[in-house]
Amino acid sequence: MTPLAIGSDVVAILGPLTDAQAAVVDGLLEQASVKVYLAAKRAGVDLTALDELSTLAVKAAVVNAAVRVLRNPEGLRQFQRTMTAGPFTQTEGGSRGDADRAGLFIDVADVPWVTTNGGSVIGTARLAAGMASPSAWSGR
Repeated sequence: MTPLAIGSDVVAILGPLTDAQAAVVDGLLEQASVKVYLAAKRAGVDLTALDELSTLAVKAAVVNAAVRVLRNPEGLRQFQRTMTAGPFTQTEGGSRGDADRAGLFIDVADVPWVTTNGGSVIGTARLAAGMASPSAWSGR
């Protein structure tokens, strides 16, 4: 199976990679590609028959998935830092989510047909500020 993006696609977005990032980028792109191939198969989408714009969207989804992991390798979902000069308060913290939510995922905003058979999203859905329309709640 051919990955849907290559390391230079990530470099174009993120800039030069560190040695640690370069060591894992190909694996991340391969895993993200597998998620897209499986989602496309479930949705009945033939990735070889997509138009140029859709092909670019698929590549962007794979690159974005890898970039999210490279920017946040520890999978932190929340972090707080409190510093006070007097009387010497310093607090640091963070929380990690479970592997599916904090790790590699394909965002439905990148390729809308990336859903499972039950209608739930692979990974997470990004919503704009405000309330989601009732159609966004279908299948839940």
